[in-house]
Amino acid sequence: PNDRLRIAIVGLRGRGRDHIKGFHALAGENVEIAALCDVDETLLRERASAFEQRSGKPVARITDMRRILDDKNIHAVAFAT
Repeated sequence: PNDRLRIAIVGLRGRGRDHIKGFHALAGENVEIAALCDVDETLLRERASAFEQRSGKPVARITDMRRILDDKNIHAVAFAT
């Protein structure tokens, strides 16, 4: 088993922002937000920057969710679209 559950969040508007907050709250429980994904590059940049400032950790910024689905280092995907 892995030590950390690496999660990607797809769709970053209202519900996606809630997913970011919820999963970030679980960070002490071996949960890591590894990637954020949205086709709106401006929104992606805003959410990723805010997350990185809050968490102090970098996050992958992806516009094509197929890249997330192909990434073997992502263990779970939260779809908020």
